[in-house]
Amino acid sequence: MAIVTISTGAFYKYNYKEIFEIVSQTNCRDIELCLNNTFVDVSFAEIIKEIEKRNLTVHSIHTPFEFLWKPNEDERFWIDRSTELAKELGAKIITTHITFKDGDSLEEQHKRNLIELRDNDITVCTENMPAVWANSDMDSFLCHPSKLLEFLNEFGISVTFDTTHWASTGKPLLYGYEMFKKHIKNIHISDYSDGIEHKTLGTGNLPIAEFVQTLNKDGYTNPLTIELDLEDKRRNPIETKTQAIDALNTSLQEVYKIHNRKLLRGINFENT
Repeated sequence: MAIVTISTGAFYKYNYKEIFEIVSQTNCRDIELCLNNTFVDVSFAEIIKEIEKRNLTVHSIHTPFEFLWKPNEDERFWIDRSTELAKELGAKIITTHITFKDGDSLEEQHKRNLIELRDNDITVCTENMPAVWANSDMDSFLCHPSKLLEFLNEFGISVTFDTTHWASTGKPLLYGYEMFKKHIKNIHISDYSDGIEHKTLGTGNLPIAEFVQTLNKDGYTNPLTIELDLEDKRRNPIETKTQAIDALNTSLQEVYKIHNRKLLRGINFENT
């Protein structure tokens, strides 16, 4: 069975303590630590303290997006930093990807980093990006499934497979999973409909149950990371912390029910 985790990247407006507290009120204590804007300037000692205080377990770390990098930082800087933190926390997977092109420099650096680090004890994954970004300012080989697969095959690189990024191709979810299956070490799961990504599971039109059943049949035991966007109301109509917890618990239930596992509701925040 997959290790079901929650990405802290569901939130940007809350500070890191609030994010950890929200997650701790769900029925899941396993997380992917997404180092977004609220985490990048916090010391690792402080992050570890807050994680341990809430008895959370980190299975994977997502590096910061490049618009958060300081002038003396780059992707390799944050892969190395994330590796240090992963060793402290016992995490086994790092996800890193480019989101904006700077000529071809970021893309080539990204490829080089993945190739150089492919034999690390901690697995460094790239991620498939939305196909709708192709031929835009955010175009990358990561937006083109065939180009991405060619790179993964040639160099033996691992991938975090994002269900809604794949959904933007318009092709069946299970087709994409089968395409990348041998390289998948982490999965970002969320729902999708009408071009809208990162929806609460069960609110879109992806075959979530069939997908999770396929993972079970294949013996997938790596992280299955619930990665929602609970701040963009076009994606999820969330107003309060209580509603955010409910959305996370709803998504957990969509996965847990495949295993006939009972969802124990967390203690919710008051509506504020």
